[in-house]
Amino acid sequence: QYGVDGCFVHDSAAVMYAIEPALFSVERGALLALTEGVAVGQTLFAPAAINYPPGPWSDRPPHQVCLQVDRERHMALMLETLARA
Repeated sequence: QYGVDGCFVHDSAAVMYAIEPALFSVERGALLALTEGVAVGQTLFAPAAINYPPGPWSDRPPHQVCLQVDRERHMALMLETLARA
C-alpha cells in the first residue's frame, strides 16, 4: 500500500528498545520540532558531540535518540515476543 517492502516498526521499536537496548545505536543531542516554514513537522537533531553555532536548539536539554537498529535481530525478537504472547 505504501510502496515499502516490509513493515513500519516505529511503535514496536520503542518496546524492543525497552527489552533489548543493545539492538540500537544511540546518540545524545538536542531535538527541535519545527512548527512553521517549509519544513513544518520535521525534527532537527543536533548531536551533542558536534559543536554547533548558537541556534534555536541551544537551550534544549539533551535527549537520547536511536539512529540505527540491527533490523534482522529486531524483527526476530519482535516475532519471538509476539509468538509468546
